Amino acid sequence: MLKIDVEFISTVVWGLCVLPVLAIHQTRPGTPSQCIVTSAETCFEQLFDNMPICTEYELTFRCHHFKVLDNCFRNHKTMCAPSTIGHVAKTAYRRKLVLCARQNQKKYRETSVSF
Repeated sequence: MLKIDVEFISTVVWGLCVLPVLAIHQTRPGTPSQCIVTSAETCFEQLFDNMPICTEYELTFRCHHFKVLDNCFRNHKTMCAPSTIGHVAKTAYRRKLVLCARQNQKKYRETSVSF
């Protein structure tokens, strides 16, 4: 099972992903100041679905990951406080880890049945 420091991930996501996203949305006139949590969750779920979380031990954010988040937040017209974004990112990441564990259990069962 993957052992990941969720607090560290939260800090990385907040510091590297969220601040640029918030800065862009704060400088645009007419941007809603409303936090739509479900939209934020969707953005992080889409991001994590396209990352090798189930096969990698380290979560590495690259420039294009930040751009994906930025575009998603812009498309959903949502802006959230950094603490909310950190919580949403952490929750979405944990959900992805649960899905990975379920997939691994299913593969194990299928392998053991075939012998």
